[in-house]
Formats: sequence, C-alpha cells, structure tokens
Amino acid sequence: MLLADLYHMKMDDESPESIVKYGKLIKHVHIAEKEDRAVPGTYNEDFRPYFNALKKTGYKGKISIEARWKDFNTQIPVAIETIKTQLNN
Repeated sequence: MLLADLYHMKMDDESPESIVKYGKLIKHVHIAEKEDRAVPGTYNEDFRPYFNALKKTGYKGKISIEARWKDFNTQIPVAIETIKTQLNN
C-alpha cells in the first residue's frame, strides 16, 4: 500500500505520472500547498494534474488535508471548495 502525499510530490518536483504508475497501490492521499505547507486555496495552487492522475487510476479513496492551519473554521470551507472544484475540472 502507498500514500500519495501531494505536498511532498510537489516539493520534490515528482511528476503526476508517478501516481499513474503506482496507482493500484495507492490507498490514501494527503494534500497541502507547496508554499508554507498551506491549506488548499491559500495560494491557489493547481492540483489538477495530480487529481487527473488519480482519476486515471480509478482512485476512490479519501483525501486528507495535512497542512498548517491558521484558522480552521475560516479555512476549511475554502479548502473543501478548492479541492472539489479542482477535482471536477
């Protein structure tokens, strides 16, 4: 089993194609923006290439936001909307 950590993939300039290559082994996904390990939607980082790679594999699991929260109640709606929007584009 593998964890696809999009924050670390972006930090290491790892291609979304790695997700396609190992997709059948991926059981969970973590997400945070590259800059400041921020909550998705903070700097409007584009995760679509990684989400598209996950779709190619048929991934249906969960995505956890593993970020540096500053104000959870304010940031969570933005983060969820950002992820939903990018997943559907």
